[in-house]
Amino acid sequence: MTIKHLLLYCALIGSNCLYAESYLTMNLGMTGTDLNAKDLDNDTFTFRYGSPITDNFAWEVRFGGGLDEDKQDTTRYDIDYTSSAFINYIASPDSELTAYTLLGFTRTKFAAQTGTLRSSITEEGYSYGVGVQYTFAGTGLVNLEYAKLLSTDYADSDAITLGIGFKF
Repeated sequence: MTIKHLLLYCALIGSNCLYAESYLTMNLGMTGTDLNAKDLDNDTFTFRYGSPITDNFAWEVRFGGGLDEDKQDTTRYDIDYTSSAFINYIASPDSELTAYTLLGFTRTKFAAQTGTLRSSITEEGYSYGVGVQYTFAGTGLVNLEYAKLLSTDYADSDAITLGIGFKF
């Protein structure tokens, strides 16, 4: 991640912090990646921050990484980080249970290590997904989501996540 990306994320978050329905969640999940013909499975975490634009649309930024490594033969594969920006379409924003779709952009850095030799590659591309979110006690929320994070010549990555968070 470059300083330019970090500043953009901070500007987006800072510009909407006072919006009444902003949300922050911590998601845990499983990311499956076909990385140059290697099938990898990594447990992952993601922090999501978002804020409504209108009743049915919201913007969202995410940052996360791998919690474990997938070892194949003598090589360990890991997700160093994933950062994303999405526009969400929210189907029924005034109900406790709502469905949503995602469309955005993701950048992921993958790493591989064999003995003391470590290499990495960063891939980026368009992303999309679907999810459901349940709001409880006015400000608490849980969500379940599927996202196609990357589909490039080198990496094809899908994630299923479960998250908990709050609105403020």
